[in-house]
Amino acid sequence: MIAISIQGGSGQFILNNSIGGSAPGAGGSFLNTSQTFRGIDLSVGTAAVSSVQGNVIKNIRSTYPAADFAPSYGIFLESGQASIGSVAGNTVGSSNVAERYEVNGDSYGIRVVSTSTVNVSNNTVNNFGTAATPPTGEFYFGMSIEGAGGAHTVFNNTVTNVTNNSTPDASFSTQTIGLIVSATGVQNIRNNTVSNIGSTNLVAPAANNNRVWGMIISGTAVGTIVDKNRVDNIYASSAGAAARVDVITCFQTQTVASGTYTNNMISTTGGGASSDRAIFGILDLSNAPATSNYYFNSVNITGTATAANNTYAFNRNSTATTSLRDNIFADTRSGGTGFHVAMANTNAAATGWPGTASDYNLLFNSAPGNLTQWLGAAAGNNLTLAGFQAASGGDANTLSGDPVFTGPSDLHIQITSPAVGSGITLEA
Repeated sequence: MIAISIQGGSGQFILNNSIGGSAPGAGGSFLNTSQTFRGIDLSVGTAAVSSVQGNVIKNIRSTYPAADFAPSYGIFLESGQASIGSVAGNTVGSSNVAERYEVNGDSYGIRVVSTSTVNVSNNTVNNFGTAATPPTGEFYFGMSIEGAGGAHTVFNNTVTNVTNNSTPDASFSTQTIGLIVSATGVQNIRNNTVSNIGSTNLVAPAANNNRVWGMIISGTAVGTIVDKNRVDNIYASSAGAAARVDVITCFQTQTVASGTYTNNMISTTGGGASSDRAIFGILDLSNAPATSNYYFNSVNITGTATAANNTYAFNRNSTATTSLRDNIFADTRSGGTGFHVAMANTNAAATGWPGTASDYNLLFNSAPGNLTQWLGAAAGNNLTLAGFQAASGGDANTLSGDPVFTGPSDLHIQITSPAVGSGITLEA
């Protein structure tokens, strides 16, 4: 089922439509379908910018069985040049959970696939997720921005309450992603809020894992800026442990993603209850010849562990050329037999991490003996700050201490923080 479809032409205007429900304004009882559902589906040209503004897609229930993983979408730009929300933001789902967008299949709140330029700004995806009994191995994306060579602007969007109740199967892990940008041009990604992204199934997986990401940056070009984004409460819920543990990554770079990542705030407990979780605040998996610059970011990992999986505020397991300055990496998670690490380079070699790579950061955890890790993730790779300085040849001006955040997810620092006055000014 498709509500609005435009296939061809340029310079289209799709404005102020309400899609879903049984009453004006997409109110009333929910729109029910046993098919896949697309709210707005566009394949347009590049001669003029098409404009998608002020639309609401909500109050929809799709019970499509998804045996072939056919996706549904709130808004889908399949090709062309467009402005989506730059004048008046669009909404997929609703702040009222009774008017949610509930769907099976590997589905997307907003998906953009364009080799041109697209502005995706001021949009909201809220209460978007699986039906109560979805098929196994499902993938859910709050927002996905794609396109070979596409150079996109992603500003001021809110992606929240994206949930996946699917269970892994023998072929697929479940995947739940708040915001992924995988277009390969230069991207400008600023002031987005990604929160409450989670796997909600309670059953311990028998195969594969529940995997949850807040933001993923993949394959982006040199010159990409990722600035002032906030990622909070990325979580999972199952009783999985050991190899079947739920894996939570708040912010990840991957493939050959180049970017400068600045002033981002990232926090999670990994889930409300004590649990065995593999948790990463920032995970850099971007390989050479990419460059990864991390400046003025704050990460806070909290909660209580029950078993042997490690957690990290920052972990690099890659070969991209890396630079870290003026970051705060805190992992105060406690319990279990795993290591709760503030900063790590667990790649087997120091490739891309010279002695000058990292300095003027503030690190904090609850066990100074594994404050850091160097060239591996085992007990023998655990180091104090002094040990890391000696092994890496860097971080001479990096400090260890409580950053005194305003709150667990409000990562502004208070006046008594050791970070005050201890950084270095960086040229623009």
